[in-house]
Amino acid sequence: LTEAITLLLAALFYLRGRPAIVAAFDAFATPRPTLTGIALAPTFLPAVGLGSVALFAVALLAPVRRSQQMNLAGAAVVLAGFGLVFAVIAALYPIFQPV
Repeated sequence: LTEAITLLLAALFYLRGRPAIVAAFDAFATPRPTLTGIALAPTFLPAVGLGSVALFAVALLAPVRRSQQMNLAGAAVVLAGFGLVFAVIAALYPIFQPV
């Protein structure tokens, strides 16, 4: 459930927030810092999401002990959460920087 909610929030940011932030940078012809460019790249959140889903699928399908399954599932949630938090913070941080 946590994995699904995290990926849903990432999709929401990717589909609604990211385009608005990219448009704001483009409207004012503002150069994007490196980390902001990575966070706003069209492939970043989908790649993190696919990696997280793949790791979660391995956790469910791999013939490993229950404790290893939990570790893999936890790593999948951490990966999705880190990707989402990084994308949001790196995308919004330059907007609130004093000039």
